[in-house]
Amino acid sequence: MKRATKLYSQLKDLGVPSHVIRYRSSNGIHCTAELTRHLVAVFVRWPSGKPCDAINMYLLENSTRWTGKTVVTVAAKLSELVRYCSAYGRGFSELDDMDLSVLISNLCSETNPESQQRVRNNNSVRSIIYSVLGFLVWFQENLNFSNRPLIGTKPSGASIIIEYKKTGRRGEKFLHHRYLPPSNSTDRKLPISTDTIEKIQLQIEILYESEAYPEPARRRFGKNKDLFDGYREYITARREFMIFAMRRTGMRPQELCDMSVAKNKVSLNGVNPFLVLPTLKRRRNDPPERFFPVSEGDAVRFNAYFTARDDWYQLCRLTNPGLEDDGAMFLSTEPKSLGTAISKSGLEKDFSKLCERAGLQNVQSCFSMFRHRFITDLVILYLKEWRAQQGQMAKQDYRMLLEKVREKTGHKSVESLWHYIDLALSMEGVWDPINRAAKRLDACESLRHDLVDLKRKLKSEKGGGTDSEAINFAIARLESIIEERRLTIKI
Repeated sequence: MKRATKLYSQLKDLGVPSHVIRYRSSNGIHCTAELTRHLVAVFVRWPSGKPCDAINMYLLENSTRWTGKTVVTVAAKLSELVRYCSAYGRGFSELDDMDLSVLISNLCSETNPESQQRVRNNNSVRSIIYSVLGFLVWFQENLNFSNRPLIGTKPSGASIIIEYKKTGRRGEKFLHHRYLPPSNSTDRKLPISTDTIEKIQLQIEILYESEAYPEPARRRFGKNKDLFDGYREYITARREFMIFAMRRTGMRPQELCDMSVAKNKVSLNGVNPFLVLPTLKRRRNDPPERFFPVSEGDAVRFNAYFTARDDWYQLCRLTNPGLEDDGAMFLSTEPKSLGTAISKSGLEKDFSKLCERAGLQNVQSCFSMFRHRFITDLVILYLKEWRAQQGQMAKQDYRMLLEKVREKTGHKSVESLWHYIDLALSMEGVWDPINRAAKRLDACESLRHDLVDLKRKLKSEKGGGTDSEAINFAIARLESIIEERRLTIKI
């Protein structure tokens, strides 16, 4: 059966009346509504299109308490409950243990029609049900007027029987239902490998060539060759920048998407260039900014992407004069939404396609693994520096080291970074040769990027007219590239 379309819509910067203020003036008594600002708000609807009032009330009440885009994640999970209730004709107040059993079974058995693989693993199912149970507890407290409790522990005689359990790590309470499937192993992800990155980069380079696009793909741009060429230039720059930024900074994907283009154009062109990054994890709706120093060479790479982004935006405006630049870091290349903002999920889909083309279907590869690699490398570097200067380390020394890491990564506390010490110590010997040559590898990667970029410019005849002019242009550019690398590293 074909799955219904997405049942929730996301809104930004929504003002919702919270209370009314009455005041007296010379003209009489007046009333004004005080608004609560929701930087991120979500509204859920039934498959019929009718608003799901109960869930929308729940999301609005909690959206100012939840951090980042948690409200979007919860809405996506609760959509599964909405689908179930719609399909089986059940109201929220009518649900019982059997309904939970059927819902869990449906979530576990749903498969992809093409691959016949499960849509979600047991951990994803458990996460959805945790959100459903949390909503039903709220629903009972606020909107359920039945004489029988809807949800509660066994002595309460509720229709849905739950238990309160505690996590082993922090002792936090969570709701448990006896029909939940067993959890899958949650071994921590390892840092992404150099081999995986190189395979992905190769696909990006291949997809720059016009010959890599079959006729149906070209047809999306009609007969507009300039638009097709501009698309190839920008999508390549966007993909390369995405990989480069994740490797160099260990940013969370959403932080990368939410970076201010305007602020970073200024900060990267100062005497000591730095990035201005929003810190999203475990933060409130107004995330604080952190400053991330970068080298002059890295600043050049960031500015090169900004130029490619602005060129693509101007090209998109030719096809849509009403297009407005909202300052989004990443712009869409889809014909129906050219030049508009692209979300983190859009980047993740594009990254998944690159991984698939690179033959990495059975290899674990995702954005978070870039962050793991960056943090692990950073911990190894600080460990080496500390040992060279101080020798042996006590626990308090490790804490001070992790505090330095936290300042760069935007973690709320060092407690969630301790496992990187173990990972760094276990991998330190393996990565010793790489660490000794780290600057040279970075310089080589930058050189490779510059040479590939030069090849593209020569092929598209941006470097000059005659063969002689093209050769002179190539020589001059190579000399400048080599000089840039010489300043970056002592060979």
